[in-house]
Amino acid sequence: MTDNGMAKFGRDNFVQLDELSFEEMQQQYVKMAQRCKSLEQIIEVNDISRLGQLVGKYQNNSKELLKQIAMILPAVEYAPEENKELVKLLDYLEGLHEKLEAYVVKGTLPETTFDKTECFGEHRTMRTVSFINFKGGVGKTTVSTNFAYAIFCMLRDSGVRILFIDNDKQGNASDWFEADRQYGTIANVLMGDVPVRKVIQHTRYECIDLIAADTGLMEANAHLLEGENGNEAVILREALQEVAGEYDLCIIDNPPDINMSVLNALSITDDVIIVTFPEKDSLAGAKEILAHIKQVKKFNRGLTLSGILVNAFSGHKTVYQCIDEMKNKHLPVYRTKIHYADREAKNFLNVARQGKKSIFEVSPCCKVARDIFDFSREYLGIA
Repeated sequence: MTDNGMAKFGRDNFVQLDELSFEEMQQQYVKMAQRCKSLEQIIEVNDISRLGQLVGKYQNNSKELLKQIAMILPAVEYAPEENKELVKLLDYLEGLHEKLEAYVVKGTLPETTFDKTECFGEHRTMRTVSFINFKGGVGKTTVSTNFAYAIFCMLRDSGVRILFIDNDKQGNASDWFEADRQYGTIANVLMGDVPVRKVIQHTRYECIDLIAADTGLMEANAHLLEGENGNEAVILREALQEVAGEYDLCIIDNPPDINMSVLNALSITDDVIIVTFPEKDSLAGAKEILAHIKQVKKFNRGLTLSGILVNAFSGHKTVYQCIDEMKNKHLPVYRTKIHYADREAKNFLNVARQGKKSIFEVSPCCKVARDIFDFSREYLGIA
C-alpha cells in the first residue's frame, strides 16, 4: 500500500486518545471502522478486535505474521518498508477499541427507536420465536432474556407488547424476571388447570409480560405423555389463542431437551433460532433439531429455522471452519455473532445476572451487549 493509501486510512489524522471525549471516541471508532471495512474480510461482522489480536501476535512473530495479515486483509499489499505504518494503524484502532470497550456506562441502550409496524406489519397476529438447542450451557437464556430487553428498548415508543415464556423447568429466565410463582406457571397451562390469562404476569418492564416455569414442568411432561386426547402437542397453541391478539412478539426460552413442552412450544413457533457454540458437534446438533422441525411442520406449517446464532465467537481458525461447515450444508447462519466474553464482559454478565438486570443496564457498551443488540436488529430486519 502506498503512502497515499495509508493516509487514506487515517495515518495522518491520528489523535491522542486521552484527548478525546467519549462521544468523540465513538465518532472516531465508527469513522475508522468504516475506513477499514475492506480490511475486515476475516470476519463477517463489523468488529475490529481480530485486528488487535494480529497486532499482538505480530509483536512476537514479526514479518511472518505480517505476511499473514497481508493475506487476510487483501486491501494491504505486503511490503517490508511499510510495516511500521501498517502496525501503527492497527495499534491505533485497537487502542481506540479497548478504550471504548472499557468505558462503562450506567443506564440503557443508546436512543435507537423504531416503529413496530415496520418490523411486524399491521394487523398481524403475534409472532413467536423459540430459542433452542438440545445441548445445555450454550447461553440460550442469557441471549433470549437480553434479546427481549433489546426489542423492548427499540420498539417501546411504538407500543410493542412482548410475551416471554419460560419453558425450562430450571426457571432461570423466570428468576431473572423475578417471577411470582403464585400466578401459576406454564405447567398449569399444559395440564389444563387454568386458562393461560391466569398465569400471565407483568414484569418490571412495562412492555414485557411473562409466563413463568418451575420444576412442575416435569410432572406436566409426564402427564402429556400419558394423554390420549390426540392434542397433547398443541395444547399451548390452543391456549395462547386467547391472548395472541394482545402481543406483537412471543419469545420462548426452551430447555436443552426434546419433550412434550418443547413440542408444544414448536407448535406455535414461527422462527426457530438455534443458539450454539462453534464446536465440532454443532452441525450434528443443528441437524437433529432440523429433523424435529420437519416432524412438527406436519401440524405447524409456518415453522421455520430462522437461523443459527453463533455464541462465544472468536477469530480462531477452527471457529471459521465450523461456521463454513454449517453454511456448506445450506444452514442459515446469522451474520451477527455473539463474541466470546472476555474477563471484563463475564464480570458484567455476572453483575447483571445477580442484580436481575439486563447486560444493557449494566454495561451497554461492552462487546456482548453490542452483539446482542446488533443481533436483535438483524432479526427485526433493521439495517
